[in-house]
Amino acid sequence: MTDTLQSDVYRIAGGFVDTLAELDPISATYLGVPGFDHLLTDFSPASADRAAQEEREVLAAMERAAPETVRERRCQETVIEDMTASLERHASGTHYDGLNILHSPVQSIRQVFDLMPRSSEEDIRNLTMRMNQVGTALQSYAKTLQSGVALGKTASGRQTRGCIAQIDAWVGENEAPSFFETIVNDIRQDESIPDSLLSELSDAARSASEGYADFGGFLRDRYLPHAREADAVGTERYALGARSYNGIDLDLRETYEWGWEQLEWVRAEMRGAANKVKSGATVGDAIEVLETEPGRAIHDVDEFKDWMQSLQDSTIADMDGTHFDIAEPVKTIEAMIAPPGGALAMYYTGPSEDFSRPGRTWYPTGDKTSFPLWREVSIAYHEGVPGHHFQIGTTMTLSDSLSRYQRLL
Repeated sequence: MTDTLQSDVYRIAGGFVDTLAELDPISATYLGVPGFDHLLTDFSPASADRAAQEEREVLAAMERAAPETVRERRCQETVIEDMTASLERHASGTHYDGLNILHSPVQSIRQVFDLMPRSSEEDIRNLTMRMNQVGTALQSYAKTLQSGVALGKTASGRQTRGCIAQIDAWVGENEAPSFFETIVNDIRQDESIPDSLLSELSDAARSASEGYADFGGFLRDRYLPHAREADAVGTERYALGARSYNGIDLDLRETYEWGWEQLEWVRAEMRGAANKVKSGATVGDAIEVLETEPGRAIHDVDEFKDWMQSLQDSTIADMDGTHFDIAEPVKTIEAMIAPPGGALAMYYTGPSEDFSRPGRTWYPTGDKTSFPLWREVSIAYHEGVPGHHFQIGTTMTLSDSLSRYQRLL
C-alpha cells in the first residue's frame, strides 16, 4: 500500500516505511507490510548501525524538503522529531543495554508468531522459515549484548533474570510443550495441511526452542554476571526516553513532583470509592470485598475471554455516535489470551495496514484461575476503546490526511 498523498515530503516519509520493513521484518509483520513474514530481524550492532545510517539519510532529505501545506509541514516536523530522537538513542547506546521483560528482542522474536496467519500452506511455510531463523536472530542480539558488556553498558540483573524466566516458560517447563510446539499442535488440527509440511514445521519448532534455550543459557551464564545491580537508568537516559515519548524536553524535577501530586489525588479518590463499596472501609477492606465476594469474579479462562470480548464490543457500540464517530474497520477488535511466559500486563497489538488482521487486546493469565472483574474494566478501556485501539486504529484510517509514515509509525 502506498500513500494517496503526493509530494516530496510524503514520498520521503512513506519511503521509510518500506525501508524499515526491509531492515526489520518483525516490524513489517506488526504493521502488516507484506513480503517479509518469512524473515526475522537482525539485532546485531552492525544492523543497528545500518538502520541509523538510513535514518540519517531520511533526516537529511526531510530537512531539505520544502513543504507547501500545513499538513506537509506537520509530516515533515514529525519525521524530523522522530529521526532526531532515534539517532540520539542510537548514539547513546540504548540498544546495548535495552534488555527488558516487556519490549526487547527477547519478546518481539517470540511475539511476532502470535500475529502470523496459520491457515494456508503458504502461511505454514512462512512460519517454518521464520522459526528456523529464531536461533540466528537471538545470536545476533547476543552480539549486541556482548558489545554492551565490553562498553560497560548492561541491563539490570532483575530485568535479565526476568527474561531468563520468560525463556524457561517458552521452551517448556515441567514437561509442558514449548511455545513453538503449541503452534504445531494447533495446526495439526487442520487436516488440509500435508503431513510433509507439518513435519518440516515440527522440526523448525524444535530448532526455535533450542535457539531460545541456548540464548537463555547465554543470559544466565555469560551475561547475568555482568548485569548492573541498580534498576534506575539515571537522569540522562531518563531524559532521553522522556523526550522520545513526549516530543519535548520535560523539567524532570517538576514532572516528578507533579506525579506525586497526582498520586495523592488518586489515593483520595480511592478512599472515596472504598467507602462506596463498604461504608467506612479502607482501600484494603474494599479490595478484599471485591476479590472475595461471590458473583464478582469469573473462574474459567474461556469464559473470561468471552467476557472481555463482550465488554470490548459493547463499549464500541455504546461510544460510537455518542462520544466518537468510530470508523467501520475500527469497530472490530479481538480479545485474546496471551501465551504463557510473558509479562503479566495486558497489552495491545494494532491492526495490519489493510485491517485484514484486526487490532487485538492480549490478556496474560499467568497461573490465575479466578478473575475478579473489578480490576479488568479500566484496563480493557485503556487497551481497547477509548484507548489504544481507538487511537491507533483510527490513525491508520486517515489516508486522506496523514502520510503512511504518520499512520503506521
